[in-house]
Amino acid sequence: MDGVNVLSDRYEIKGNRVFMDGRMLGWFTRIEGRQVYVSPRQELPHKMRIYRGWGVSKELLEWLKEEGFEEVQLRVGKARVLSTTVQHYLDKGIPDQYQNFEQQLFLAESGNFKEHKLTIGQILG
Repeated sequence: MDGVNVLSDRYEIKGNRVFMDGRMLGWFTRIEGRQVYVSPRQELPHKMRIYRGWGVSKELLEWLKEEGFEEVQLRVGKARVLSTTVQHYLDKGIPDQYQNFEQQLFLAESGNFKEHKLTIGQILG
């Protein structure tokens, strides 16, 4: 994933980072041999109260599946990690388009994500 790859008119991939309209959304990495998309989040304003959960771009999820990515990790704050599979997001996500944002799939936090905390070493480095 070197160079610049234009995913659509709104998305761009530069190296291992994903941008939408010039704003970084997340990055790609390998964790224990799996291809993972990581998206940093803050509880407010990213968590949607109506769904009690989190949204990810439907277009991006479809692209991740096509490219063989297995997992989505939401890094909430500094240490909290919520993870689920790309396929689970596609199968169970509730479609919605909030305000001027792109079409997203929303998953309730409860029952859809595995949660763990990063260690201090992982946070620092």
